[in-house]
Amino acid sequence: MTGSSKIVIVRKTVPGTWGIHKLAALVKDNFAIEPGDELGVVFATHNYKRLKVVSVDATGVELRIRMLNKGLFRTFVLNDDENAEKNDSLTPLPLSAAELKRLLFDGTVEGDYQFPLSEAY
Repeated sequence: MTGSSKIVIVRKTVPGTWGIHKLAALVKDNFAIEPGDELGVVFATHNYKRLKVVSVDATGVELRIRMLNKGLFRTFVLNDDENAEKNDSLTPLPLSAAELKRLLFDGTVEGDYQFPLSEAY
């Protein structure tokens, strides 16, 4: 992904067994992608222990998987009733490159860090 890529989080979790073909099809079916667009879509697995980032650009599709040594990707965990519908939808939430970096290293996007070492990155 480049600096001009659009990056979004999808709150609906996906099975950990889904690979590049299934996730790429999900992205293709649910997002309008024009030729030349660059899009990064971030999914979490059902147990919130892994992130799967699907990157789509003019040359193809890429899948990256990130696991934390401990902790969860807390950004995806919305437990209140107000956000219950968002948790089970494919409605994308925009994300900046800096927020994606923090999410990949710490599992959070805002608030306190889970791991003090993450702040150094």
